[in-house]
This record gives sequence, structure tokens and C-alpha cells, in this order.
Amino acid sequence: MTAQTRVTKFVAATLVIVAITTGCTTSSGLRPYRGQQEDWPVAAGAVAEDIEGIPVYRTFPERPYIVLGTLSVSGDQWQVGFVHESQTQMLRRVLKSAVREAKKAGANAVIYDGQSKFLSTVSVRDRGANLDVVPLSGSTASVIAIRFK
Repeated sequence: MTAQTRVTKFVAATLVIVAITTGCTTSSGLRPYRGQQEDWPVAAGAVAEDIEGIPVYRTFPERPYIVLGTLSVSGDQWQVGFVHESQTQMLRRVLKSAVREAKKAGANAVIYDGQSKFLSTVSVRDRGANLDVVPLSGSTASVIAIRFK
């Protein structure tokens, strides 16, 4: 193996490791709710997780709220062999990003509306010869941004 091939492999491995540790997310931006606010559904009790200082509900909240809008955030997950981000870690990172976007829009809570997953692969090449095929998976989380009355 030449020195240039070793350097190329090292650079490719480093880029993959950076992708693993940083991950990237993209947001649709807030799609504002248009229309008259209603008496939205509430629950007698609720399941929520605190992320970035605001509750993320997986059920209807336990108190009245107004709907600000919806947003979707997608995130990628890189894996190389046994080194990868778990689905739970990836979902939490994507939800953190969604919460940050919702907070910018004035939300003080979000309702987690669901998640979808995707899987594809990326080939890392060195002068036309495959070095590795890297699985790339991701997740998209949709949330409803709300503000308590």
C-alpha cells in the first residue's frame, strides 16, 4: 500500500468518524397553523420528556394550549462496522433540533407526531477501487409546536 493510499484511507475514515460524532439535521422550518384556534384535545394525564428545557409530549398534553404549527426535522446516522449511533440516540438528536426550532417560533412545548426511518449506502472510493460501503440511515421526526394558554 502506497503512502498516498494510506493517507486517502485515513482521510476517508476521519470524515466518516466526524459524521458519526456530529450528525447533521435539516429542518422544514415551522409551517404555521392558519385558522381559528380551537379547544384542542387534552388528556387527564400525559407522558412527556424534557428536552432542551421544554416538554416533548407523546400524548395530548394535560392542559389547554394553542397550536403554533408543525415542523419536521431529518437527521442522518453514519455507521462504520460496529461503530454507529443507536436509533434512540439519533431520534433524541433529531428531537432536540425540532425543539430548538419550535422554541424559536415561541413554543413552550411540542407534541411528538411520529418518526419515519430510511436506509441507504454510500461507497467510499480510492481512485476507482471500493474501499468500503458505509450504511447510512436516518430519521425524520414531526412535531406540533404548541404554547400553553
